[in-house]
Parts: sequence; structure tokens; C-alpha cells
Amino acid sequence: MQISRAKLFESVTSQVHFKYCNTYPDLNEVIQESVNELEWVIADDVDNSVVKSITIQKIRQDLLRDLRHGKSHDKALNSAARAVFKEVFFKLKSKLIGWEFYNEVEKYLADIIRIKYNNYAETDLLEKVINDFVKYYDTSFDSWKTFASDRLEKTFHNYRQRENRIQICSPQKSEEDDDTSGIDLTSIPDNGTYGNSQKNIQLIDSADLMCDLMKNSAQISPVVYKQYRCFFTFHIAELIDINDYVYNHVKQHRSNYDAVVDIDFLNHYVNYECHSITDSYGKERKPLKCFTKKDKDVMPCNIIKDTGESHAIYTSYLGKSAASISTNYKKYRAFISAAMPCVEK
Repeated sequence: MQISRAKLFESVTSQVHFKYCNTYPDLNEVIQESVNELEWVIADDVDNSVVKSITIQKIRQDLLRDLRHGKSHDKALNSAARAVFKEVFFKLKSKLIGWEFYNEVEKYLADIIRIKYNNYAETDLLEKVINDFVKYYDTSFDSWKTFASDRLEKTFHNYRQRENRIQICSPQKSEEDDDTSGIDLTSIPDNGTYGNSQKNIQLIDSADLMCDLMKNSAQISPVVYKQYRCFFTFHIAELIDINDYVYNHVKQHRSNYDAVVDIDFLNHYVNYECHSITDSYGKERKPLKCFTKKDKDVMPCNIIKDTGESHAIYTSYLGKSAASISTNYKKYRAFISAAMPCVEK
């Protein structure tokens, strides 16, 4: 890709809009190094003798694959810029914090998990919370232990929310369920069914097919397609959140999915700052009352199945009427179901 450095700079700076960015004292340093890395990622020919991290090499591979599969240069560049910025920020922030301090924080959090959350000692809870600590910690905070404890509590809460969402999904779908509640996910196997590889392979094949359908839907008007992207985003976010097998697949091919999902919509209802669809994994969803403005709607917005209110997530973001959302959601379900007989019509 022959792209000017000014264009690369523009692509990188467009990523600087989340609050965690303010926790690094010299954001220009992050931007400049990101541009340097991105320049290597998009180069037609690279010097393989130059040592690059595994993540940066993977970003280049994803970019080349996206271009081979027909993804536009602008979208491929933006996906690469987002991934590069995230990687560079974490690397520089880790360096700023220092290895000795990092180890101290990790030991502190590991001790708390072992004592307070012993059932989670063998999970990736520690890895997730230490990564978030590095990302969000500000050296101006009075007490890093208070911040670390708060971050751990939030991460643990996200774990429990995810477990609860799996349990709340009923094995039977009522015909009275609101038609905007989402394509039925209740038949998706949970973490205990990983041994049934055939079912999991069918799930990831369905997810890939759905993604391809969305990429090749030029016949859909831009206004309707914007709504379809929101429906698709919600569906995939829920799918990866209740099945780790699918999550790992989407994570491996996240650039393909990010080309279709509406990241702004994802951030509209996920209580976490997402750069990619996979960032929503295990993260708390905002309460429904944020969209309905009704104090009684305290449940997370994504597990509402039959109150008739789940369309509020879409209407509040798209500025469309509930009737418009409902009509186009039915069309979206038909569009997807026609190509995927494994999905309930």
C-alpha cells in the first residue's frame, strides 16, 4: 500500500478518543511510534531482518489478508491503525510503569484473587485485570492498591455477569418474546460443551457466513444497512460472550469482523471502551435504564428478553422509531436465516 505518512498519522490520531489515552503523559510519543510501526505494517516490501513483535507481525498478516479478500484500503488501514495503536500504547505504558512495579502489582492482585476469589485462581482473571491496570492506571492516583483493588472488583463482576447471562438464557424461547431481543442464542453450547467439536465448528461457520453476508450486501440501502450493522454487532458480541470457542475464532479473525461491526454502537451499550468486537468479551453491559430512562430497568440491557424494551438500545443510538427498528430487524432475521438454516426463523 502506497500511503503517505500524513495519511498514516491521520489514521492513528483517529484512535485517540478514549479516556484511557489520557493516562500516558506524552501521547505524541505513542502516536509517533504507532505511525512508525504502521509504516512497516503497510509497506509493500519489508526488511525481515528488522525485529518486530509477534503482535505487530500478526497485524501485518491480518492487513494483507484483508486486502486479498477485497476489503477496501481505507478500512484495512483503519483496522491496522487501531490494532497498532493499542499495542504501542500498552507497550509504552508498561515501560512507563516499570517491570519492578508491574511485578509488585501482579503479586498483590494474585494474592487477593487467591484469598478472596479462590475459585478463579486458575482462570485468566489475573491476566485480564493486570492488562486493564496497565491500560488505565494513572501515576497521579493517590493509591495504586486502591485502584488495583477497584479494577479487580470490576473485572470479577464482569466475569459474574457473563456467567449469569449464560444461566439466564432459557432453553425454551417463548413466542411472546420481543422480536428485537436478538436471534436465538439459547441453543449455543456453553463452556462445558467444548468437547462437542461438531457443534462448535457449526457455530463458527455460521458466524463466518453471517459476516460474509454482511460484507456482500451492496443491495441494501445505506440507511437500512446501518441498522443491520447494529443488529449484527449485538449478535456477534453476545455470541462470543457465551462461547469461548467462538470468541477465540473471532479474536483470531477480528479484523474481518471489525470491518462489519459498528464499534460506536458497541461502545453505546457496553460499559467498556472497545476498539474491537472482541474487547466486549466478558465486559459488563450498561443497564437498560440508560436507554429507556426508566429507573426500574436495572437489568443489563443485553439480557432483557420479553419486556418489549430491548429495542431501546437501537432507537437511542440510531434515532429511529421503534416501529422502524422492529420492521428492519424482522428483515434482518429473514436475511440471515435464509442463508443459515441452523438459525431459527
